Amino acid sequence: MKFLFATVALVFILSGCSNSKSSSGIEVWTAFIFPDKSNTKRSMQYGEFPTLETCQEAAVAKLVEINAAQTGYSECGLNCYFHEGMKATVCERVVTKK
Repeated sequence: MKFLFATVALVFILSGCSNSKSSSGIEVWTAFIFPDKSNTKRSMQYGEFPTLETCQEAAVAKLVEINAAQTGYSECGLNCYFHEGMKATVCERVVTKK
């Protein structure tokens, strides 16, 4: 009986730890644009994409569109979500393209 309770408790705890979409096998990449490399607080979130490559292509195109290809950079984050407690966007993985 104790073993059953411990197993159920462990499954419940571990299922609560997975807050990302990757547990379903779906990858969602979010583009983040930083128009000024020296001011990382100034950024914009720019769309969600099915692959890292499409995210990077769109982010670079947006930098060109806003005339920041030389002064800015972009990042693509995997399965990002807003964390209420930290008041920040959290991603499983972030790839920076400078």
